[in-house]
Amino acid sequence: MAGRSHGSDSVSARGIVMGNLLLAVAYIVAGKLSLLLKHPLGGIAPLWLPSAIGLVGLLHYGRRVLPGMVTGHVLGSVFGGVPFAPSMAAAGAGAIELLLAHHLLARGGVTLANLLDGVRPMLRFVVGAAVPS
Repeated sequence: MAGRSHGSDSVSARGIVMGNLLLAVAYIVAGKLSLLLKHPLGGIAPLWLPSAIGLVGLLHYGRRVLPGMVTGHVLGSVFGGVPFAPSMAAAGAGAIELLLAHHLLARGGVTLANLLDGVRPMLRFVVGAAVPS
């Protein structure tokens, strides 16, 4: 995970495993932080930070970070009191959602490198990220 070689085999297996572990931890921490933002009387968090972390991970490293995203989602949910089966279902749905957003962004020519290069890539990012949500 040390390089920016999107989709290439130049990253070692150890680097991929370490990157997925770090992403899983980041996903759990971001989920806990997002839950702090929800309304005290219940409801959902207005901002779900793990999705942002997952999308940036996909833009930067490609699909090889999916295991870390799914693991972080499942562990964060289970540690939060959600049973395992619904946690797995939600993690799968979240992964599909992020893969769709990644696909739409890549199709529109948006990369992590050119995301802030102007208005057009930023609009593509907003639309690509919002459509699956």
